Amino acid sequence: MTDPVIAARHAFLCERIRSHNQAYYVLNHPEISDREYDALVQELRELETAAPELVTPASPTQQVGAPLPEVTRFEKVTRAVPMLSLDNLYDPEDLRKFEKTLRTFLRESDEKNDVFKGELGYLVEPKIDGISIECVYEQGRLKRAVTRGDGVTGENVTANVLAIGRVPGTLSEPLDITVRGEIFLNYSDFRTLNDRRLAEGLEPLVNPRNAVGGAIHQLELQKKAVKAARQMSLFDAEVPVEDKKNPISEMNLSAVFYEVPSDHLRSTQRENLLFLEKLGFSVPAEPTEVASVEEILEVIEHWDRRRAGLDFPMDGLVIKVNRTELWKLLGRTAKSPRWAVAFKFEAERALTRLISVDAQVGRTGIITPVANVEPVFVGGTTVARASLHNWAFIRVRKLRIGDMVFIEKKGEIIPQIVGVDGTRPRGESIVAPPASCPSCASELVRDPLEISRPKLNELRKRMKDEFPSVPGDAGDIELEEAATTGELKEAFLTCPNEEGCKAQITERIIHFVSRNALNIDQLGEMIVTRLVEAGFIRSPFDLYGLREDQLLTIEGFAGKSVGQLLAAIQKSRETTLARFIFAIGINGVGAVNARFLAGHFATLEKFVDFAKSERTAREQEVKNISGIGDKLQAEIVEYFERAWVVRMLEDFRGLGLVFSEKGSGQKPLLGKVFCITGKLGKHRTEYVARIQELGGVTRVSPTQKCDYFVTGEKPTPKKVVEYERLINEKKSDIRRLGEVELVRLLEGEEI
Repeated sequence: MTDPVIAARHAFLCERIRSHNQAYYVLNHPEISDREYDALVQELRELETAAPELVTPASPTQQVGAPLPEVTRFEKVTRAVPMLSLDNLYDPEDLRKFEKTLRTFLRESDEKNDVFKGELGYLVEPKIDGISIECVYEQGRLKRAVTRGDGVTGENVTANVLAIGRVPGTLSEPLDITVRGEIFLNYSDFRTLNDRRLAEGLEPLVNPRNAVGGAIHQLELQKKAVKAARQMSLFDAEVPVEDKKNPISEMNLSAVFYEVPSDHLRSTQRENLLFLEKLGFSVPAEPTEVASVEEILEVIEHWDRRRAGLDFPMDGLVIKVNRTELWKLLGRTAKSPRWAVAFKFEAERALTRLISVDAQVGRTGIITPVANVEPVFVGGTTVARASLHNWAFIRVRKLRIGDMVFIEKKGEIIPQIVGVDGTRPRGESIVAPPASCPSCASELVRDPLEISRPKLNELRKRMKDEFPSVPGDAGDIELEEAATTGELKEAFLTCPNEEGCKAQITERIIHFVSRNALNIDQLGEMIVTRLVEAGFIRSPFDLYGLREDQLLTIEGFAGKSVGQLLAAIQKSRETTLARFIFAIGINGVGAVNARFLAGHFATLEKFVDFAKSERTAREQEVKNISGIGDKLQAEIVEYFERAWVVRMLEDFRGLGLVFSEKGSGQKPLLGKVFCITGKLGKHRTEYVARIQELGGVTRVSPTQKCDYFVTGEKPTPKKVVEYERLINEKKSDIRRLGEVELVRLLEGEEI
């Protein structure tokens, strides 16, 4: 039996990683650096090594990307060959271990030693930081362009990719071929785009990758099925004339391609790239053939020196075994090829001055400190604001207004203050937390941050190295107190005025209309803020009562735009229960857990009845929800203690929302556990996805909790033995199914 502590930590890590996958792959808005993300995944792998029964096809260690929303604006496409991701490496020792693993694996798999022969060579390519795309050509013409999605299923964005103009519409040869690459935006084009947005009164985009993600998910061209294709090269200085009415063409997006299917593979990856160039594709710049790890390190140093001056977003290098015949011997893991890895650069660092600190109110009332700094160019963008995490962060780091601070873009995404330049004069004004809520002036709730002894020791070392003290600082004293109390005092400040604080109301509504929630595109942050300030809306429900005369008083609205917004709001009545549950903003409930809740309650009526029930009844009911851990159970129960939340849900119940059957119908396999082994007629991931869609889960090996043991051709003997043991010892009522019976079950038939 799995240790409950390990099982709980495993569940926590799975949910956290899925949430970060959703932010990165679906929302194009990463929340943590690649290094921090990889540390979470590594911890999860170690837990699954210690407790193999925790490994399932649904584990983030076995999956690529993130699942698409249940309802998406684009056609979903299931690909025959999954798009894999690459494992990340960060230091030279990781590279040496990688090569050692390659040699060991090749010696074991090449029994006759007639392929490997002890010879290894690599091709090193720049790793472009963009959006992955798969393009399918028939007779040399682009027929379909599909996003990564979860690796197996992506979105059909063909019309938008054609409009980019940097993807060949027609190849130089009439081939049937599927190629994969990256769509990205050069820094110079990104700055031009943001300058144009600011001139139009719009918020600037966060980073080039975020801009690309938004572009390929625009609906305008998809609806018109624009079929304009232009050929151009990644590093061409000359920009082709674009249709000014085409919003995607105006962005001047770029693309590189680097992967060809197995039936078109050349003998080396270098020859693959030459083949792609011959067909008309742009490929990564300056691919370099090397023979050893030491030569790889020289290439890494070369690019690391150059990257600050590059115009294209590059966050590392891709290192591939050059000989493609070795790829077949090396194979792949559940989510990555063994013959390629990504080496990620350290985050870029820049020096600037701390001007001030804002207190930013979030949708849950938590007030987060955000640093305003003198604008500085780092990681390809101009940074003027940086994360400060919490108020204890500021105190123990002894930050003062006027300090010269070091800024890093963690994972090339999130700007953070990582140090103070102690060789320069320090600022005089100590940063102080707000005495009351900056939005509604309410008295704040002040909570500590619990900190373990190892974390505290690590923090002390970092403070000594990166944040030097000056007379009058209290940071060191507070760290000494934390060694005794186990906490840093007043780290988190919260405004308790949930119903009356305009900042909280605004953030809740912004969340409600976001892409993974009700997905009302026309309601951006600025418009929501103006509507709240005008007093027209105080909760998400109020959106459905907005009138034309009210909107016409808001700056920037005219007759046509008002009509479009009202139509979009009305259209959002048709959604799924999972999206609605995610939209109302229960603490800790992301898109994945919202699906668990929707599967359990099935209808809005049952969900609202649960919210209205007595606390003891909720505490009992929430224990029956599959996939929800103890900590989140408590959060869900507590959330519905708020009378205003229950009133809002009652209002929505009377609104006439229309939930699609897929998102909110009863799950016929809810709670059922499957184990699948052997070769099947369809790719196993298709069956796993359908099982999960119907409420079931899958496990790697048969256990007492399994309901169905599905076997195809040549099932794994060890799993069959374990199944027979469970049956013979009468420890399980698990049923054995063939593929035909599985298909019937998934189609709703009795078996």
